[in-house]
Amino acid sequence: MNPFTWNERYSLGQPQTDSDHQALFRLAEQLYDAVKNGAAQDQLDGYLARLESYARFHFEDEEALMRRIGFPELAQHRQEHQEFLARLSSLESLFRSGSAHLDEATLEFLGGWLERHVCGTDQRLAQFNNAGEARSSCAKEKMGAKRGVLHHPSGISEQEHSVTK
Repeated sequence: MNPFTWNERYSLGQPQTDSDHQALFRLAEQLYDAVKNGAAQDQLDGYLARLESYARFHFEDEEALMRRIGFPELAQHRQEHQEFLARLSSLESLFRSGSAHLDEATLEFLGGWLERHVCGTDQRLAQFNNAGEARSSCAKEKMGAKRGVLHHPSGISEQEHSVTK
């Protein structure tokens, strides 16, 4: 199963942000599929470039929102964005030069970062923007886990997986 398949638990309850996040997950999912299917280097390079480009677009948009609403964690949030883009850019350069290969570890980094960022840092932004009202599925899942509700690690049912395609 592709670890980048969008799941409603990532939803923050903010349509534009959720749409952007879905696009990021789709691009990462395409990269994952290409790696798993043994795509040629130039194809993989194209997927990496699109992912980096869209991440930059989304991060700029998200940071503009944070400035507009006076989000107190703007500097930390921006730093996370910059570190991710630097890592992605470095990976892209190493990949183009033939010094690095896209492998499981790289894909795990991307997937882990996206999930942690959306369900952590972006969750706090959504709570602040929603005047403290936690509407996201990430927050509901965390609250459920505190009450002893167990969740499947992938968080994706077969029905949800087919809906996202």
